[in-house]
Amino acid sequence: MPTWISLGAFADVDPTEGSTISENAADLLGTYDNTQLSFVNAVATDTDNDGIVATDDAGAGEPVTVDGVTSTLDSLQVYNATVMTGDGTLQNITVGVAQLTNGQAYIVPTDEVYLDNTNIQSIELTSVLNDNYNGMWVASANRSIDNASVVCFASGTMIAADTGPRAVETLTPGDLIQTIDHGLQTLRWIGSRHVRTDENTRPVRIARHALGNGCPETDLLVSPQHRLLARSKIAERIFGQQEVLIAAKKLVGMNDIEWTVDVPDVTYWHLLFDRHEIVIANGTPAESLYSGPMALAAMDAQARQAMVRVNPCLDSPDVELPRAREFAKGRKLKSLLSRHAKNAKPLLSVPRQTSAVDPARPTDRAI
Repeated sequence: MPTWISLGAFADVDPTEGSTISENAADLLGTYDNTQLSFVNAVATDTDNDGIVATDDAGAGEPVTVDGVTSTLDSLQVYNATVMTGDGTLQNITVGVAQLTNGQAYIVPTDEVYLDNTNIQSIELTSVLNDNYNGMWVASANRSIDNASVVCFASGTMIAADTGPRAVETLTPGDLIQTIDHGLQTLRWIGSRHVRTDENTRPVRIARHALGNGCPETDLLVSPQHRLLARSKIAERIFGQQEVLIAAKKLVGMNDIEWTVDVPDVTYWHLLFDRHEIVIANGTPAESLYSGPMALAAMDAQARQAMVRVNPCLDSPDVELPRAREFAKGRKLKSLLSRHAKNAKPLLSVPRQTSAVDPARPTDRAI
């Protein structure tokens, strides 16, 4: 089901029906922070099968159902926008904004939208790019803004620990887990959730050796947003550093990395440490839970309370914790993946540099 972003309810930006122009489109200009933004499930229906979900300017507007409530598409506008993500990065993009006859307005994806990982702090609609539409293409209506923000390992994943690899579901708080930056680190919290899989929750399968020789050692199943480590000279040329973290769903289509189609349900496990870490899962480096605001928002109340007990600063809405590596995204990520594919280079294609070993790290595996 497509995911849109709700901006809230507003006065009609298209009060004059019968024309395709949204006369008051400029009324939506301004900044919306993450206390105003929320992710919703939306289904837009093309009842006459003409490829367009029509507004009521075109006659009978067609229905849009948001979180189970059905209304009618009233207008669509496209804006120039600036998005601020959790690390303070600004992205200039274009976004569509659909308003329904009940006044609710939603950001819908366009081809140019890069709203990955959902750690959005604010979206500013800076100017109206086009206020002259009588509907939206069904393809646009069916695009989804990512809302799979929590990183998780599927049951059965083998996590490197002080005593050797352990199935993730057998770990408990207090266990010592191997990390590639800080050696053995204490697991502070582990959580789980069992879900029926759909297009937002089905795991990504990273096949044996898909990232490099022995990485992973056996097939690895992770949630779509779970980030895996890439290390290559190509990454260094594009990002200025050899190592970056890439969401699993962005790797789908690379050699032997695919969506699962044979997993009707899955139990996902979250591993929390004192800081964002890179652990060793089925022999390959992958991130631990990054406990930013969106991860907290995706947890139930009991899990949130447990995470805040581990790290009280998470109780502050302004907290932005350090990341173990840069989160690769946008055009740079597309360039990275296309170059790796073109040159048939695995994402873990160079040895780990160990000349600047963290003195707190007792071991340093060349993964």
